[in-house]
Order: sequence, then structure tokens, then C-alpha cells
Amino acid sequence: MHIRQMSDTASHSSLLRIRSFGSPAVEGPDGPLGGCAAQRQALALLTLVAAAGERGLSRDKIIALLWPEADARRSGHRLSQLLHALRRSLGEDALIAGAEIRLNPERITSDVAEFKATRWGGELEKAVACYSGPFMDGFFLGDAPEFERWVESERAGLARAYGEALETLAIDTEARGERANASRWWSLLAEHEPLSSRVIMRLMSALAAHGDRAGALHQAQRYEVGVGRELEASPNPAVLALADRLRRGPAGDAIAPEGLRFSVAVLPITNLSPARSNDDLAEGLVEELTSRLARLEGVRLVAVPSPESVTRASLNAVLEGTIRQADGRIRLILHLVDPADGSHLWSQRYERAVESVFQLQDELTEAILGELGAVLRWGRHPLCP
Repeated sequence: MHIRQMSDTASHSSLLRIRSFGSPAVEGPDGPLGGCAAQRQALALLTLVAAAGERGLSRDKIIALLWPEADARRSGHRLSQLLHALRRSLGEDALIAGAEIRLNPERITSDVAEFKATRWGGELEKAVACYSGPFMDGFFLGDAPEFERWVESERAGLARAYGEALETLAIDTEARGERANASRWWSLLAEHEPLSSRVIMRLMSALAAHGDRAGALHQAQRYEVGVGRELEASPNPAVLALADRLRRGPAGDAIAPEGLRFSVAVLPITNLSPARSNDDLAEGLVEELTSRLARLEGVRLVAVPSPESVTRASLNAVLEGTIRQADGRIRLILHLVDPADGSHLWSQRYERAVESVFQLQDELTEAILGELGAVLRWGRHPLCP
């Protein structure tokens, strides 16, 4: 026992890492730690704090999630004991415990915090590399229903963010003509969402465009078997139709349906800051984007009276976004969203200094169309296979 404790604490001078994707653990230079760091309540506490990021988590919130049935004195004592044991196991400086409890980033990192930081910072390849499986996969903490609900919510949100990141990478690489990379990202997304007919068709299209029709047909068969086994349902006829066209069509034929146009609606851009000039900029951008996108070949602009009417319109995608201003700079975030399931087809962030509103509007419009136009242009990117 003494030897085990020594191995647990011997790496205090080295950086530790909390692994929350897949099977949770605290990892040191020599692998997962044992002792206190491997106990369920300790892993639960560390994961809560890691997911909270730099702001940390209050003691009251932790207690409400981990010991909801205990009285305040007993639950506060349990938290203090657990923090003391973790300091002995991980090092006195691993946790910063004041009014909020936080990780000391110089001593301990976490995959979920890195995923969130890189995902929202636009470093999508780094973000997807952090995701090694469902959040807290197979982890259960008895007598803590609030914690279980929190895990389920985090798991769903992180899985959705991972899927959106993969799809953005796939679409961006397709727009740049990088067929091998596009196939790789679509393959990873198909592993993540194996029963999604939309994703399977995108993967089949990418594989066929890369010259791998056999691989595309294999994906259709795999999808058909999976839907029958997991859902006891028939596969989407569109997947079977695409597979049939791939079998019959000569090599090099386009696989996108002819004559089909991509229907898009541009929604108002939401101003998240009090600056009135942002309203004018947002309205001008919407007008410019609507006008310019309508002139793209293969794109059909659909006017919708309100965001609520999107679900009733026949749309392939909706362009929406937010704008905020601080310290003389604006940040514009745009998303191209599939209204059928809410998945992101494309997203981008733009930051500019505010000088002339009209000049800024023109500059942003050109930048947006340079990227979004490549995604929407039917001849290069069949978003509706």
C-alpha cells in the first residue's frame, strides 16, 4: 500500500491530465493514477471542476450535484475531506480551492477543457483530436441523480459539438477540393452518427468523388445493416437510390442529382451588444448577403417572414449569426444550419476593427462570400446528395 501511494504522488512535479472522454481517469506520466484519484467521487469532482474551466465551480454547486440528500454540515465536511485527499494524491497545488474550486492549469489539465477551448476558438482539428469517446462513458455515481443528469446533458452537448466540428472540417476541405481529407472527416462523422442517412450519403458522395466507389457502396451496406439491427427499420430509400446509381453509373460521372438547387434563407443577424451601430451593420450585411447569394448558380434564396417559419419552409439550410462589439472591434459569428436536424453545415468567426461601417460591411461581405460561396456553389459541393 505504501508503494502504491508513493507511485501516486511521485509525479507531483509533472503535469497531470484528467481524461473525461471515454472511460474517465487521471493520467500521469506513467499512465492512470490509482488511489484517491481513481475513486468515483474524486473523478466526479475533478470532472465537474474541469468542465467549468477557468471560472471554477462553487462549493454549493458541487455539493448540490454530489451530495443532494445530505444536510449542509455533513456535505460540507465530505467535500473538505475529498479535497484534502485529492491534494495528498495529486499535489497540494493541483486544486485552487477558494469560494470556487478550480484546477491549477500549471499542474493539471483536462481533455474536456481543451476540447471546449479549441472548439470555440476555431481550432477544430485540435478539438476533434481531444474527443476519444462519449463523455464519462460507462461512469455511474450512486445516490447522485443531479450529477447523473448533469453528465447526460454534458455528454449530449459535447457529442453534438464534436459532430458539428467534424462536419465543418469535412465541408471546408470539400470546398477546397481536398477530397481525401473530406472523406476522412466524413468517415469519422459516420462513425459518430452511424445511423444518420444524411451523413452516410455525404460520406458516400465524398468517397465516390475520391474514386472509391467500392468504399461508398460498403458504407451504404453497413448503414442498411445497422438501421435494421439497431432500429428494426427500413433504410432511407435515398441511400439505396444513391447506391444503385453508383453501381450503374460509369466511373467519373457526377453523383449529385441534376437540376436540384440548394434552398437557403438568410435570417436576421442578432446584435448582442448595446451599440446601435451594430444594428445598422447587421441589417446591411443581411441585405448584401441575400442579394449576392441569390446570384450564385445552383442556389435558391427563400424569403422567410420570421425565424419561427423556417420549419415550415422547404429549406436545405439557414444562415444565421450574432454580432457583438467591444473595445472598438466587432466579432461576427455565422452558422449555416440544416433546419431538419439543427446540425451545422458551416460556421466561421470574423473579427474586425470598427472604422467606417460601410467599408466594414463591404469587407465582411466579400470575406463571407469567399468562403460561403465555395460551400454553396453546386458544381463544387453537392450539399444535397
